[in-house]
Amino acid sequence: MATGYSVDLREKVLNFVSSGASKRKAGKVFGIGEDSVYRWIRLQNTQGNLNPKKPIFSPKKIDPDELRKYVETNPDHTLKEIAAVMKVSFHTVWKWLKRLKITIKKKRFATRNVMKKNVKNLKNRSKHSNQIKLCTLMKPV
Repeated sequence: MATGYSVDLREKVLNFVSSGASKRKAGKVFGIGEDSVYRWIRLQNTQGNLNPKKPIFSPKKIDPDELRKYVETNPDHTLKEIAAVMKVSFHTVWKWLKRLKITIKKKRFATRNVMKKNVKNLKNRSKHSNQIKLCTLMKPV
């Protein structure tokens, strides 16, 4: 994971800018982005210090045995339902299931709905094909 620039570097850049140099030139001289210079100036004005922010996201860990047992006892639960029980995001559950090489199959009712749609489409096609056959039979030769 990337870390922020040191406070020492930030102070050097701001001293360089306050001595009359442009922000763009400061970025080029110190090998940083121009936007970083603007951000550090804003940070100095609002907070009064140049300390980097702490990382916001840290992934939660799940006990693999607990997850495996839960999936075995509740194989029809979705990732969202498992995540709610484990009190983590569904993305975390997905990653851990992938690590443990556990696959969760789709629910049966979803397959039935797809089958119903396909059957309707087939019925519509058969009606349409019958109409075409009647039209071709009725045309005079």
